[in-house]
Amino acid sequence: RIYVNDVCVFDTEEDGGSRQQGTHTFQATLKEGDNKVCAALYRIGRMAQVGLRLTCNRSVKAQTALPRGMSRSKRDAIEQDLGALRLERDIYYEQDAVGLRLDGKLSGEAKVVCGLIREDKTIKKVNRQPSPNGFLSLARGKALDEGGYQIRTCRDTRSSEAGMTSSSHAPLPN
Repeated sequence: RIYVNDVCVFDTEEDGGSRQQGTHTFQATLKEGDNKVCAALYRIGRMAQVGLRLTCNRSVKAQTALPRGMSRSKRDAIEQDLGALRLERDIYYEQDAVGLRLDGKLSGEAKVVCGLIREDKTIKKVNRQPSPNGFLSLARGKALDEGGYQIRTCRDTRSSEAGMTSSSHAPLPN
Protein backbone atom coordinates (compact mmCIF):
# COMPACT_ATOMS: atom_id res chain seq x y z
CA ARG A 1 0.00 0.00 0.00
CA ILE A 2 1.09 3.53 -0.69
CA TYR A 3 -0.16 6.40 1.47
CA VAL A 4 0.12 10.09 0.61
CA ASN A 5 -0.62 12.46 3.46
CA ASP A 6 -2.14 9.58 5.50
CA VAL A 7 -4.59 8.60 2.72
CA CYS A 8 -4.19 5.24 0.97
CA VAL A 9 -3.74 6.01 -2.73
CA PHE A 10 -2.74 2.51 -3.86
CA ASP A 11 -3.46 -0.99 -2.59
CA THR A 12 -2.48 -4.11 -4.56
CA GLU A 13 -5.39 -6.06 -3.04
CA GLU A 14 -7.90 -3.47 -4.22
CA ASP A 15 -6.37 -3.37 -7.74
CA GLY A 16 -5.54 0.30 -7.42
CA GLY A 17 -3.28 0.20 -10.49
CA SER A 18 -2.12 -1.94 -13.35
CA ARG A 19 0.44 -4.73 -13.02
CA GLN A 20 2.93 -5.62 -15.73
CA GLN A 21 5.96 -7.87 -15.17
CA GLY A 22 6.04 -7.29 -11.40
CA THR A 23 5.48 -3.54 -11.72
CA HIS A 24 2.48 -1.66 -10.38
CA THR A 25 1.52 1.76 -11.68
CA PHE A 26 -0.92 4.22 -10.15
CA GLN A 27 -1.58 7.92 -9.97
CA ALA A 28 -1.70 10.18 -6.93
CA THR A 29 -2.00 13.94 -6.65
CA LEU A 30 0.51 15.80 -4.48
CA LYS A 31 -0.45 19.04 -2.75
CA GLU A 32 1.74 22.14 -2.90
CA GLY A 33 4.52 22.14 -0.31
CA ASP A 34 5.43 19.15 1.86
CA ASN A 35 3.76 15.77 1.33
CA LYS A 36 4.18 12.70 3.48
CA VAL A 37 4.58 9.47 1.46
CA CYS A 38 4.59 6.07 3.15
CA ALA A 39 5.06 2.64 1.55
CA ALA A 40 3.62 -0.17 3.68
CA LEU A 41 4.62 -3.76 2.90
CA TYR A 42 2.36 -6.45 4.34
CA ARG A 43 2.67 -10.24 4.52
CA ILE A 44 6.31 -10.23 3.47
CA GLY A 45 8.40 -13.25 4.47
CA ARG A 46 11.69 -12.60 6.28
CA MET A 47 13.72 -13.90 3.35
CA ALA A 48 11.71 -12.05 0.68
CA GLN A 49 13.58 -9.70 -1.60
CA VAL A 50 11.50 -6.63 -2.31
CA GLY A 51 12.41 -3.61 -4.38
CA LEU A 52 10.41 -0.42 -4.32
CA ARG A 53 10.81 2.63 -6.52
CA LEU A 54 8.41 5.54 -6.60
CA THR A 55 8.69 7.93 -9.52
CA CYS A 56 7.02 11.25 -10.13
CA ASN A 57 6.13 12.92 -13.42
CA ARG A 58 7.48 16.27 -12.21
CA SER A 59 10.52 17.50 -10.32
CA VAL A 60 10.27 17.04 -6.55
CA LYS A 61 12.69 17.29 -3.65
CA ALA A 62 12.43 14.07 -1.62
CA GLN A 63 13.97 13.56 1.79
CA THR A 64 13.54 11.30 4.80
CA ALA A 65 12.79 13.09 8.02
CA LEU A 66 15.38 12.42 10.73
CA PRO A 67 14.50 12.21 14.42
CA ARG A 68 15.09 15.49 16.27
CA GLY A 69 18.79 16.00 16.99
CA MET A 70 20.01 13.14 14.75
CA SER A 71 22.54 13.85 12.01
CA ARG A 72 22.51 12.18 8.60
CA SER A 73 25.85 10.49 9.36
CA LYS A 74 24.46 8.96 12.59
CA ARG A 75 21.38 7.71 10.71
CA ASP A 76 23.62 6.18 8.02
CA ALA A 77 25.68 4.41 10.73
CA ILE A 78 22.52 2.99 12.32
CA GLU A 79 21.37 1.64 8.95
CA GLN A 80 24.80 0.10 8.34
CA ASP A 81 24.76 -1.55 11.77
CA LEU A 82 21.24 -2.88 11.24
CA GLY A 83 22.25 -4.37 7.90
CA ALA A 84 25.10 -6.27 9.60
CA LEU A 85 22.84 -8.15 12.08
CA ARG A 86 20.78 -11.19 11.13
CA LEU A 87 19.07 -14.24 12.58
CA GLU A 88 20.46 -17.56 11.46
CA ARG A 89 17.06 -19.22 11.27
CA ASP A 90 13.35 -18.66 11.85
CA ILE A 91 12.78 -21.74 14.02
CA TYR A 92 15.08 -22.80 16.85
CA TYR A 93 15.36 -26.34 18.26
CA GLU A 94 16.79 -27.62 21.56
CA GLN A 95 20.30 -28.05 20.15
CA ASP A 96 20.42 -24.55 18.62
CA ALA A 97 22.09 -21.47 20.06
CA VAL A 98 19.60 -18.59 20.01
CA GLY A 99 21.05 -15.19 19.14
CA LEU A 100 22.24 -12.92 16.36
CA ARG A 101 24.93 -13.30 13.72
CA LEU A 102 27.05 -10.29 12.82
CA ASP A 103 28.02 -10.20 9.14
CA GLY A 104 30.71 -7.56 9.02
CA LYS A 105 31.80 -4.87 11.42
CA LEU A 106 29.64 -2.48 13.42
CA SER A 107 30.33 1.24 13.43
CA GLY A 108 32.57 2.56 16.21
CA GLU A 109 29.56 4.07 18.01
CA ALA A 110 27.60 0.83 18.25
CA LYS A 111 27.49 -0.88 21.62
CA VAL A 112 25.01 -3.67 21.15
CA VAL A 113 22.38 -4.37 23.78
CA CYS A 114 20.51 -7.52 22.86
CA GLY A 115 17.63 -8.92 24.90
CA LEU A 116 15.64 -12.14 24.77
CA ILE A 117 12.09 -11.24 25.75
CA ARG A 118 8.96 -13.23 26.52
CA GLU A 119 5.62 -11.69 27.46
CA ASP A 120 7.28 -8.27 27.95
CA LYS A 121 9.81 -9.71 30.45
CA THR A 122 13.52 -9.80 29.66
CA ILE A 123 14.78 -13.38 30.03
CA LYS A 124 18.42 -12.52 29.25
CA LYS A 125 20.27 -9.39 28.23
CA VAL A 126 23.70 -9.21 26.61
CA ASN A 127 25.54 -5.90 26.54
CA ARG A 128 28.61 -6.02 24.32
CA GLN A 129 29.94 -5.46 20.85
CA PRO A 130 30.25 -8.78 19.04
CA SER A 131 33.38 -9.41 17.04
CA PRO A 132 33.10 -8.96 13.26
CA ASN A 133 31.56 -12.01 11.63
CA GLY A 134 30.74 -13.35 15.08
CA PHE A 135 27.74 -14.71 16.96
CA LEU A 136 26.04 -13.07 19.93
CA SER A 137 24.48 -15.93 21.89
CA LEU A 138 21.53 -15.37 24.23
CA ALA A 139 20.55 -18.93 25.19
CA ARG A 140 20.42 -22.56 24.06
CA GLY A 141 17.08 -23.75 22.71
CA LYS A 142 16.84 -26.41 25.44
CA ALA A 143 16.97 -23.69 28.14
CA LEU A 144 13.80 -22.03 26.81
CA ASP A 145 10.20 -23.01 27.36
CA GLU A 146 8.13 -23.60 24.25
CA GLY A 147 6.33 -20.49 23.07
CA GLY A 148 6.91 -17.10 21.48
CA TYR A 149 9.96 -14.92 22.14
CA GLN A 150 11.38 -11.69 20.83
CA ILE A 151 14.99 -10.78 20.25
CA ARG A 152 15.31 -7.00 20.60
CA THR A 153 18.49 -5.14 19.77
CA CYS A 154 19.55 -1.56 20.51
CA ARG A 155 22.81 -0.01 19.39
CA ASP A 156 23.53 2.19 22.41
CA THR A 157 23.92 1.03 26.02
CA ARG A 158 22.83 4.35 27.55
CA SER A 159 19.99 4.89 25.19
CA SER A 160 16.31 5.20 25.54
CA GLU A 161 16.13 5.01 21.75
CA ALA A 162 13.74 2.48 20.26
CA GLY A 163 15.01 -0.97 19.42
CA MET A 164 17.13 -1.16 16.30
CA THR A 165 15.49 -4.39 15.22
CA SER A 166 13.35 -7.13 16.69
CA SER A 167 11.99 -10.45 15.64
CA SER A 168 9.59 -12.96 17.22
CA HIS A 169 10.22 -16.69 17.37
CA ALA A 170 8.56 -19.78 18.77
CA PRO A 171 11.05 -22.50 19.80
CA LEU A 172 9.87 -26.01 18.93
CA PRO A 173 10.57 -29.22 20.89
CA ASN A 174 12.38 -32.14 19.20
